[in-house]
Amino acid sequence: MNREPAKQHPGSSTGPKTILVVDDDDDVRELLRHYLEDLGYSVRDASGGQQALDRAFENGRAIDLLLTDVHMPRMGGGELAAVMAERIPNVRVILISADAPDSVVCGPLVRSGLRFIQKPLSLADLASQIRAELDAREVAAQRV
Repeated sequence: MNREPAKQHPGSSTGPKTILVVDDDDDVRELLRHYLEDLGYSVRDASGGQQALDRAFENGRAIDLLLTDVHMPRMGGGELAAVMAERIPNVRVILISADAPDSVVCGPLVRSGLRFIQKPLSLADLASQIRAELDAREVAAQRV
């Protein structure tokens, strides 16, 4: 597959973006990592919350976007998103889950303003949602 970020990331003026994919399912995590790398993103992955926190600043560079499953052992995606927002104030977050967006667990997270994609997810929709989040981050950064 072609890895030409300039063509894949219209409107991105700050170079390749770094996405941290967090899912306790190895197959899902690997699929997402490969797909996002093929789109030209720099991707880190983690199997859980603590590992994600450890990888968030790898190589001295913070992530731009957290893509995390909601349901994981020890630290769920909602808690991870909150901790990550404290450490990286302008990080963007997309939650993924097989639960409905209005479920007991996902509903409060969605109502708080976090972007949510229900599994099974369309990779094309995921790419579009990621681009929208990263574009929103760039607009917010320009206002500061």
